[in-house]
Amino acid sequence: MSEENDGSLLRAQNAVALCSIVSLALLWKVYDDQQQQIAQLQQMQDNVAKIERGLKQVESKRLQESAKSRSLQTKNALFAVVPCKRNPGGLCPVTSDPSLRLDMVDRIMKESADKDFQGVNLQGLNLSKINWNGANLTYAQLDYSDFRGADLSNVDFSHASLIGADFTGAKLNNTTLIGADLAGASLENAQLNNTKLQTANLRGVHACGAIFKGVKLSAAWLQGAALWGADLSASNATGYFRGA
Repeated sequence: MSEENDGSLLRAQNAVALCSIVSLALLWKVYDDQQQQIAQLQQMQDNVAKIERGLKQVESKRLQESAKSRSLQTKNALFAVVPCKRNPGGLCPVTSDPSLRLDMVDRIMKESADKDFQGVNLQGLNLSKINWNGANLTYAQLDYSDFRGADLSNVDFSHASLIGADFTGAKLNNTTLIGADLAGASLENAQLNNTKLQTANLRGVHACGAIFKGVKLSAAWLQGAALWGADLSASNATGYFRGA
């Protein structure tokens, strides 16, 4: 009798152990399925994020192209590619309305990354209110234009015509004026730190009180220039100073 009881107990214990093993296997299967579902969900989320990033890039590119197109349309309304005096093939204005031209230029500078005004003709206009930072004004026609108090840092005026232009109190730090014609221009109390003026024509300029620190003046022409009180410290002043 005792042996039968022991056998029954053993069978019962085995049954309980088997049930426990089956339960653990089922629990592991449920856990494994959950982990797979979590991994699939994470993959789906990653795919959605990639799609969203792609859509944002497409939209960003579309907006950039749209802005570029608007800028081009504005420039087409302002300029025409026709021969200019100093730069054949450069840009010249097709509108004679000064206020309209200034509004268009101001709009381009504010809205567009394309700040290329090479060869533009804006002679005699008040350009002091426009933020010209980083603009390309090479070969531009800017005779007798008004830049008083303007911040013209980092602007490229290479080979521009700036005869009689007024830069009184303007900031021309790190500005490029290589080969520019500034004959008779006013630079009184202007700041020209690290400005490039190589081969520039500075005949008859009025630069009293101007700061020319670190300016490159090699081969520049300064005959008749008024430089009373000007600071030329640390400048490469190897230009032609007769009468200055």
